[in-house]
Amino acid sequence: MWCRFKKSRFSKMSSFFSVAALLLVTQTAFSKASLFTQQRSIIDAIESRKSILLCELTVANPDDYFVTWLYEGDEIVNNQRRFVEEGKLFIQKVNRSLDSGSFQCKATLKNDTSKFNLNFPVKLNIKWIEINNIVLKSPPSKSGIYPGVDVSLKCGIDGKPRPRNVTWLLNNAFIQANETVIISKSRLTLRNVKLQLLDGSYNCCAVYMNKLRCSTDLYHLNVIDVSKPVLVKRPPEKVFAAKGSVVQLDCVFTAQPKPKIIWTTEDSKQLTNKSKQGECRRRCIYPNGTLILRSFRAGQADRYICSAIQLDKTAVSVDTQVVLATISHFKLSEKTENLEIGRNFEYVCNDVESNPPNELTWMKDGKVIDPTGHVSQFDSMLVIDHAKQSDAGVYTCIRKNIAGSVMFNLTLKFPVPPVVGVLESKRCDEGQNVTWSCPIQSQPFPSVIWYKDEVKLTSSIRMILSKGDLTIVNVVKSDEGSYYCKAINFAAEGNSNKARLFVAENLKFFPPLEDVCIKSEGMSFVTCGVSGANSPNIIWRQIGGGEMPETVLNGSSLSLVFKNPTHSQSGEFECQVTEDESISVSLSKRIQINVVDLPVIIKSPHDETAYDGDTVKLPCTSADNSGQVVWKHGEHIYRYSSVQPFSQFKVMPNGTLELPHVTMSDAGMYTCSYQVCEFIVSASATLQVFPQKSDEITPTDNRTPSGGNTNQLIQTIALSVSGGIAYVLITVALIVYFRGRHRKKRSNKATAEEERMLNGSSRNGHLHSNHNDDDIMMENGIPMSVLSHLDPDIENLQYPSSNIEAVTVIGKGEFGEIFLSKAPGLFPHLEEDILVMVKTLDTQNENSDVMEAYRSEFNHEINALHKCNHDNVVKLLAISGKSSSYLKPDCLITEYLEWGILKLCLQASKQGTIPKFTKQNKMSICCQIACGLEHLAKHGLVHKDIATRNCVVSSQLLVKISMLGLSVEGFENEYVKHDGRLLPVRWMAPESISHYQFSSQSDVWSFAVTCWEIFNLGRFPYDHLTDEEYIKSSKQGEPAALPPLEGSKRFTSLITKCCQISPTNRPDIKQITKKLQTITGEGELPQTVQADVTNDREDE
Repeated sequence: MWCRFKKSRFSKMSSFFSVAALLLVTQTAFSKASLFTQQRSIIDAIESRKSILLCELTVANPDDYFVTWLYEGDEIVNNQRRFVEEGKLFIQKVNRSLDSGSFQCKATLKNDTSKFNLNFPVKLNIKWIEINNIVLKSPPSKSGIYPGVDVSLKCGIDGKPRPRNVTWLLNNAFIQANETVIISKSRLTLRNVKLQLLDGSYNCCAVYMNKLRCSTDLYHLNVIDVSKPVLVKRPPEKVFAAKGSVVQLDCVFTAQPKPKIIWTTEDSKQLTNKSKQGECRRRCIYPNGTLILRSFRAGQADRYICSAIQLDKTAVSVDTQVVLATISHFKLSEKTENLEIGRNFEYVCNDVESNPPNELTWMKDGKVIDPTGHVSQFDSMLVIDHAKQSDAGVYTCIRKNIAGSVMFNLTLKFPVPPVVGVLESKRCDEGQNVTWSCPIQSQPFPSVIWYKDEVKLTSSIRMILSKGDLTIVNVVKSDEGSYYCKAINFAAEGNSNKARLFVAENLKFFPPLEDVCIKSEGMSFVTCGVSGANSPNIIWRQIGGGEMPETVLNGSSLSLVFKNPTHSQSGEFECQVTEDESISVSLSKRIQINVVDLPVIIKSPHDETAYDGDTVKLPCTSADNSGQVVWKHGEHIYRYSSVQPFSQFKVMPNGTLELPHVTMSDAGMYTCSYQVCEFIVSASATLQVFPQKSDEITPTDNRTPSGGNTNQLIQTIALSVSGGIAYVLITVALIVYFRGRHRKKRSNKATAEEERMLNGSSRNGHLHSNHNDDDIMMENGIPMSVLSHLDPDIENLQYPSSNIEAVTVIGKGEFGEIFLSKAPGLFPHLEEDILVMVKTLDTQNENSDVMEAYRSEFNHEINALHKCNHDNVVKLLAISGKSSSYLKPDCLITEYLEWGILKLCLQASKQGTIPKFTKQNKMSICCQIACGLEHLAKHGLVHKDIATRNCVVSSQLLVKISMLGLSVEGFENEYVKHDGRLLPVRWMAPESISHYQFSSQSDVWSFAVTCWEIFNLGRFPYDHLTDEEYIKSSKQGEPAALPPLEGSKRFTSLITKCCQISPTNRPDIKQITKKLQTITGEGELPQTVQADVTNDREDE
């Protein structure tokens, strides 16, 4: 009694302390949890569907914490099924056996990891349903279903919440319960069954989450008629057999009287025993109907038919297909990969061809991988979370079926820090080749970087970097210096010693001696310089005799001095060099020196103002018509030719450029130039073109059209007045007749004007034209309203602005912001709303003139997007605005692809968070961007900012060029403030950086950089240079070259061609598209392809 009392008192005291401790823990947890927003402790989820758990902090500075998640108290390690991103826990496929525990959010201070808070535990209420086959509960098998027995079936539908209202169907008709048919929960009982009365196909259904769910497989019930053969035991419909194995096919029928059993093949050939009585060596058939095939071989694979023959010769048959089982070997039987301490590792075991399908097992040291450890198997993937030193070793992937098993060995190693040996100094003569091999001992083989005088080297035609070797081709004196190599792998990095390259300079002319022209006025020098000799002796001589000009010696060079030379002093001269005291000539070269007169323009062009349809002549005449005149206007070049090319503009023999019937697109600067040798003189003039006006002439700069002569102006006005009076009289007489035609003419003119507007400039976004007609018209007083019209059919694209649901800002422009948004009802045929991009026009600007200009350019961009209908250009879906008129939209809506910005996807592929992009994927992406650019160029549009950040991509790797200015937001480091503008200089052509000139050829340069980005998975171009260094090299006419692509000589060659300094030397985008379609096999191949497109194919 005392013991029981003492135990009871002790239990009460224990309970008291437990409750107190629980209260204390609860109070502590509550104080910690107060850091988080309140959320439910149980969250509904559906098995095999995606679920997201949120963790939101209530503190003022949530960035001071980093967030992790715990499951059953252990920190969750990211993998493909379950991972943490931006504080949220993503479960890609909920599993009721793996996710039924408690989840907790943990917030840890970044500056003090010992301080952390835990949120209240959260559990998933996982809803699931399983639909299995109907099960026969009694009798034990179908062979026991005779007339008079009770048959019980169980429905195979189960789930959480439990399905309710189970109903049964026979031959697709609902069954009503009665005395012989009893339905109880999930069971159906048929009492005292009778022959054929309740035979048929049974099915069951139940209500789950307000939906009717039915079993997919039917249960076929047949009450056995003992007078007919009934199949009691049958072979499977398909049997897989390994070569050399024993195949047993059971075929048992019951009937009264007992039937005769025979076996046949598909060609109706009856099988007989191939063995003696009492033996079974090859093939035998037993009296009960069992067929045995021993030492099975491929020739025995066939369809086998078992038949029960009754006395009346009727037969009941059943067949089975016997298939030879196979399994192929792995293409690679072994591979070695590297681990990093603390990092995650994943490796997928490739499938092999097999029949039937094989099963996969990962093993290490003869033991199957424990699925609960940090080393586990997920489907066919080997997963290692936070690799440890003990994880190194050989892992075996075994794929097995009844044909056998095949194995693949994966050896995992931790990298060994590289050990770099001694690099020897070298000596050579100019013109020789030099090779260094970086002396490395490392596992795995590291990446190697070479340096010269502390400057990183990049591979080029002369400097070849390959697998740790540095080869300098055709060495020159400037290659002399200090060299060393750096080896880097996962473990560490190491440097070699610094080795010197000593170069013995050859005797040569420096600078190179070439033919030269000198001017006939003033003083000119022609210098013969020598390098590679200590005390060279240099002499000049004139071939064919004649008076030699004076010479001036300056160190290792001797210059000819021409003072006001005449044409008679032109001729062939030879420079001879001897070394030291040598008598024989060591080096000599002849050059031609020509004395020329400088070209002089005696009649220069002047700035002109004209109207649409006028003829303009721009003079440019030289003093003696020496040389040939060349006119330039934008990208166009005009020369005189006796056979004039097919062109609107013509150059006269005296150098005058004739422009008949000018239009507003012909406005701009015209430059003429004459050249004699390298001497060039030029003159420029600006042409302004206004729309035709009938009532008055109002030039904005007090210049008269097409000539500037006052008398001509008076005559023009007099003629215009006389013509105007006559026109008025005729119009009054015929006004009714001409009214309809006049309206039609105005309508056609407005349409033509709008098409010219389409090729205007766009300040915001990246869509631009080769001509700036809009700017010229605005500068000359043309009303902004003329430029603001939208295409009439755009009215059909109106969408209510109140329906737009902004999700997040993805870009900012001059006019407003770009949102990732939802637009309910925009796609009525889809069940769910998909994401779109919305670009807004900020209408809060108080300056009405500025606002009107912004409105004009915003409408211009809408027109351009509407006309650019192409699979690889983002499409205009709708417009919306607060105004009831469609002519003043505030938003334009374009499509958005589900994977989003291409650059982010490339970087994600590089990090392994999405599948790796294959080489074929990369080539296809480049080809699609080229197709989009070709479409823009066809419409005369220039993008100005082609880059992976301005392309979007779908999950099917469909790529589209965006023109809405996605770039700056999130990619600030890729834009540089240059000349007062924020520019993507690393993607810009030299002429765009130096002179802010953009064209379709500058887009080709940007396209080449974009291709390099794609093949390097979003790598920053020219990352070895600062912005200032790149801009300086570009302005000096020697822009840095992009490093060659590994494993793709064709694309390296294409990028090199696209990055030519002169725009005229770059291929046009149409050529590029044809070439890429040839490489990738996309699109129709042309019958003939230009040589520069096809000659650089190579085997890869």
